[in-house]
Amino acid sequence: MVAIMPCAWSYREIGLALEREIASDSIYADWLRFFVGDSYGERGARMKVEFDEMAAAAGAAHRRRLLGSFHTAVRLKHALWDAADRCCQWRDVTARAGAGASAAVPSPGPPMAERLISPEELEARIDDEHVRVVDVRWSLEDRDVGRAAYRAGHIRGAVYLSWLDDLSNPDDSVDGQLAPGPRFADAMQRAGIGDETLVVAYDDNIIFLAARLCWALEVYGHDHARWLDGGLPAWVAAGRSLTREQPPPRSATFTVHPRRGLRRTKEDVLAALDFGEPPLFDCRMDETWRAVGEHIPGARRFAAPALLDAAGRLRSSEEIRRLAAAAGIPRDRPSILYCGGGVSASAAHVALRGAGFDQTSVYDGSWAEWSADPGTPRARHDR
Repeated sequence: MVAIMPCAWSYREIGLALEREIASDSIYADWLRFFVGDSYGERGARMKVEFDEMAAAAGAAHRRRLLGSFHTAVRLKHALWDAADRCCQWRDVTARAGAGASAAVPSPGPPMAERLISPEELEARIDDEHVRVVDVRWSLEDRDVGRAAYRAGHIRGAVYLSWLDDLSNPDDSVDGQLAPGPRFADAMQRAGIGDETLVVAYDDNIIFLAARLCWALEVYGHDHARWLDGGLPAWVAAGRSLTREQPPPRSATFTVHPRRGLRRTKEDVLAALDFGEPPLFDCRMDETWRAVGEHIPGARRFAAPALLDAAGRLRSSEEIRRLAAAAGIPRDRPSILYCGGGVSASAAHVALRGAGFDQTSVYDGSWAEWSADPGTPRARHDR
């Protein structure tokens, strides 16, 4: 296997490393070629089943070799994606720039001021036909509580989207995994969200589903999304009213443009453990952290609720940068955030991206997937 530091590697160096790895053993050529390409869809699912069967049937030494090739391929895949984003040469970006034109430098993402919206700002824009307010309140104890709360009273013009029913993949064995592109696009269109719609998401400011929706929209290439600062409690505290009236349906077309490297898988995390990069950060609430008593080996603490101040508002970019620096989150290379089910990690991701950390990503399955696999390594907390 080869250790790869994607930030320091040029396209040529990555290409040569890939050629060496493939040439070293033709048995794994298909795996490598596949995993540096598109690892989603039915073909990916079939190949993953095939891989699991091969690994289960192999002897211990052969299985280690097979896993090593698999992890190397995943690592190379992300190295290529990261390099493409930096060098502005990813084919989708180039295609948008037009034949013969130079592609624009990919943005690190909007600053904090363009990721949040205050109750006052929302009030001023709430009747804009290009704005869609989305209520994503959720309870871990009862999946129907959020929808019932919406019916009892919500922000004017808001529609309701359920984390599990609308935004997740019902065919995944782990609840809450991000919905595939077509399913996600269908949910957005049913909610009246199109390519030019500004989405304003809010929750109860406890379960950060608004940030989760903003992250999901970012994964699928939609940058017009804002998180209501302070959630519904801030809206009510500001003297704004609620309604039970549901908005009329809107016709909309939502186009999926998947972005690489924002959503990480279990295989990505296993590869990170093998190679020591990217670093991992555990964003679970303190109560959950203490109750479980375990974490992914090497992960450092970065509790997402600490990003809110005493009033329940997101801290300033300067404060978030100080907290991130204390946790050891790098600004100049990729990092992986995880939590219990990908929600708190999404909140940390949105906050960090807004504060200038433009290489964060979210392990979607998080501890829910990791702990369900008896073969994944775990470490006990020191405290």
